[in-house]
Amino acid sequence: MAIEVKVVNGVPVPTQVQGTEEAAASETGQLDPKIWEDLDEALESLQEAMPGYLEAEKYYEGTVGEKFINKAVQALLTGSKTDFNVNLAGRVVDAVQDRMEIAAVTAEPVSDDSLEEIVEEPAVDELGAEQPPEMTEEEKVLDEAVSKIWRDNEMDIEAPEVHQKMLAYGDAYLFVGLSENKDEGERVDLFYNSPMSVRVLYQDENPRKKRVAIKRWEVGSKNNRRLRLNLYYDEGTYKFISEGSSDKGGSANYRIFTDDSTDENGFVPNDEEHKEIPFFHFRTARPYGRPEHKKAYGAQDALTKFITNMMNTSDFAAFPQRWALQETGTTTDDDIDWNNGDSDTADETNPSDLQSQLVSGPGRIWPLRNMKAVGQFETADVEQFLKPINTFTGLMAAVTATPVSYFLVTIGSTATPSSGESQRKGESPFISKVNARQLSAEASWQDAIGYGLRLIGMEAEVKVRWAPSQIVSGVDGWRAVQEQQKAGVPVRQTLLEAGYTEAEVTSWGYTEANPDGPGIDLNALATVPLPGNTFPGTSEAQAQNEAQAQRARSLVNQPVGSPLPEAAPVPPAGV
Repeated sequence: MAIEVKVVNGVPVPTQVQGTEEAAASETGQLDPKIWEDLDEALESLQEAMPGYLEAEKYYEGTVGEKFINKAVQALLTGSKTDFNVNLAGRVVDAVQDRMEIAAVTAEPVSDDSLEEIVEEPAVDELGAEQPPEMTEEEKVLDEAVSKIWRDNEMDIEAPEVHQKMLAYGDAYLFVGLSENKDEGERVDLFYNSPMSVRVLYQDENPRKKRVAIKRWEVGSKNNRRLRLNLYYDEGTYKFISEGSSDKGGSANYRIFTDDSTDENGFVPNDEEHKEIPFFHFRTARPYGRPEHKKAYGAQDALTKFITNMMNTSDFAAFPQRWALQETGTTTDDDIDWNNGDSDTADETNPSDLQSQLVSGPGRIWPLRNMKAVGQFETADVEQFLKPINTFTGLMAAVTATPVSYFLVTIGSTATPSSGESQRKGESPFISKVNARQLSAEASWQDAIGYGLRLIGMEAEVKVRWAPSQIVSGVDGWRAVQEQQKAGVPVRQTLLEAGYTEAEVTSWGYTEANPDGPGIDLNALATVPLPGNTFPGTSEAQAQNEAQAQRARSLVNQPVGSPLPEAAPVPPAGV
């Protein structure tokens, strides 16, 4: 196979040439057969994944109907409309998403390992705590570039949606590219893309390396619906359009799509410096993740059935059922409900039009001829439904590693409330799951933002800082932190485990170099420093304290108000 470089629109494009037949095919606008094979493979992979995504979406939105074990019962009840679904499976997703809050995205210059690093002594304040080093000009430029990308794309709103879709579907995609609007200059665009329209295929020998990506979407009016499709490679993008409104026939239903940006083969080359597939994969697991609430499907089906049955049963069992026993050998009785004297139409009268003879009131008598006994059956016990509902809610919490309190706060409400430390221990599997999701998403954010910076000519190491997924609160929690410190665990480590960020702990003076703080011995100070004076126990501080103490004593010894006369005043004459 030979490589021939062709110039298309002033851009050199490497082209594979295998022989005369392939060259003739290229001249007539036909593609390398490998492109069509990739198109078939990508379409097949996209279509095979579709049912799983639709199922995950239904369970997250709570639109899954009641399921039946008995086919005969299903045949009788299918078609009935009920809207009693209580969707707890979606809460499994929301619980994790609530803890995936990005606190900051920063960029640092790429360090050159070949150069000897110059280590400077960190600046410290008067308490001995290390101060963050001042940013260099390069760091300021990178910081502003990242902030601009984040602001321009409203990522404070978009990022939570990317996380939510990643958790609900199992994976999601973020497109990164330069804006097509030339008036906006070098603006980097970030767009969420659904896994139901985008799919990335990976290399067999290196499952972390992207091989090709497909994106499919609909265009045209309702009566002239077509499908557009792009294939993305490191070298560039191939564009296609369907012959009709369906692509069930695979690549046979597509033809090359050309516009002002493509050559005759529908190809748009990437810049030499930016040869990378511009889709970045967010996923709960590799290669294509798994819906966060997938293990909750069974428990949700059971809950839907119990709740639907409870609401349907309430039409009959929610009211007491009255009964009456007639005397043996009698043929006449007193109808409880009036029927205007016509016994033949009593059972055909609309119940809402009937009036009872048994009117309650002072001095009234209820005559019931030929009736031996009357009574009523009590209403159905709602606990028959609530207990299984609570049981399956607890099972959903167990199989998804989600605290029960996230589903139903009334479960276990009669028991002794758990202490703060017990709650923290109970959330330990859940926090581990959150940390794993953060770690997976962090790698994708770093790749995506790093690629965006490269598009505008910047090379940087991107870092993502997350808000604490759990913060210690309550007396029990802080007592446990203190016990750790007494046992010798560095203060910095205990505060990090308590949920505070690295930036917060460092700003308090607990650095990696001094994990227990600046190490000032307050007991060694000669005097207690007064406000506004030098803190360390130096001679200057002692002099300041002594001078301030003398001024305080002089103010205390001064009389307050007007001085009293030494002798009583003489009254005026004539009084």
